Amino acid sequence: MMSESPPKRPKQVTSLAVAWTLFGLWNLWNVFQGISAYLEVADIISSPLLPAWFKMAIPVELALLVALLIAALVQLLTVPLLLIRKPYSIKLALGVFVTIAIFNLISGALYASAPLEFRSDFTTDMVMAFGLGIFQMIVVAYFWRDLNKPEVKNYFKPTTSQQKVFQEEIVAKKEDKKVDTEPKFYCRYCGVENKKDAVYCESCGRKLKEP
Repeated sequence: MMSESPPKRPKQVTSLAVAWTLFGLWNLWNVFQGISAYLEVADIISSPLLPAWFKMAIPVELALLVALLIAALVQLLTVPLLLIRKPYSIKLALGVFVTIAIFNLISGALYASAPLEFRSDFTTDMVMAFGLGIFQMIVVAYFWRDLNKPEVKNYFKPTTSQQKVFQEEIVAKKEDKKVDTEPKFYCRYCGVENKKDAVYCESCGRKLKEP
């Protein structure tokens, strides 16, 4: 009997996998650049001459970069999950990109909160962070619309053989649960567990009940 071949991968899934690989690598490169830059100035936080806003902004931005690093790694992880047809991979891929966009918008808001005398120094960073966050939201909206087509949904549906395996696993779990919930029968002499219909104890051999 020939094994059932999986359906042909839709172009939308291939496009998402390629885009997420490129975006993920770009995000990683950006994060490493940002973390390196912030680590170079981390020792000045304790300086009494440093304005209060910088003492707040530097740790917050560093925390955002660490969060972006984790998100970028998860983004790259979604690529093989998409290619092996995991049903949850699309929601995970789009969800993590929304998270990255939110982090960028928070970063833009952080720059926007700078005191007036320093705000001009962060105008470029603020515009880039807001622009990147909005662009990423647009990308997610585009892919969400494109991935809701019937051919994509059919691609992520399990094959007939997979459905059979799932059903067998569900039945097996129900049987195991049924066995676990059945009342236990213990020997009143030695306390050893016996089968429900046992007449003599499997351990001490004494009569348990009338046959």
